[in-house]
Amino acid sequence: MAGKDVGEMSLSLPARDYWTEIYPEISEDRDGLAGAVINRGEAQMLRLSMIYALLDASPTIEVDHMRSAKALWDYCRESAEYIFHGFEADPVATKILQQVQKNGEVEWRDLYPLFSNHASKSEIDTAVNDLIRRGKLVLETLATGGRPRRILKLAQTQPNESQADEPEDGSAETTSGEQSDESEQSPSDDSEKWTEEF
Repeated sequence: MAGKDVGEMSLSLPARDYWTEIYPEISEDRDGLAGAVINRGEAQMLRLSMIYALLDASPTIEVDHMRSAKALWDYCRESAEYIFHGFEADPVATKILQQVQKNGEVEWRDLYPLFSNHASKSEIDTAVNDLIRRGKLVLETLATGGRPRRILKLAQTQPNESQADEPEDGSAETTSGEQSDESEQSPSDDSEKWTEEF
């Protein structure tokens, strides 16, 4: 059977069960530059599974095809995480994070001359707020008798998602709070309508 003779492909029942089992792992989003490269892994895995099935001259995707696809995708994901670890998808955020890592702490206002007019105040503030929101940086506000100093430091822990209240000027302020549980993702749309991915 030639690949051109195959019409719509589907997952066998055991393959659907296997897909449901691995879906939470495959669909987990990563942040930073690595995340920009490897997020939407579930779509890539289905494409790879289809290719392995076609190479096996099978009109149906079986568990072995999905396992082979997962092994290849795991290699791609781990390679991306190794290469791009520590880099943000936003180059402004990457430079800010590197500056704080280098100095231990940085005053917010000192970030603006760091970019020598190659990034606007809005871009810098947005990048800082995003790093705080994602738990990469913490903000300490020090009273001075006048305008308070805003000091950025590396977070002691790196949670996936942290909540922070924003002061009136739009900058994120360090607060403690409970993290809301993310709703569980369902693989049903991908397993039943996955042909739309191609």
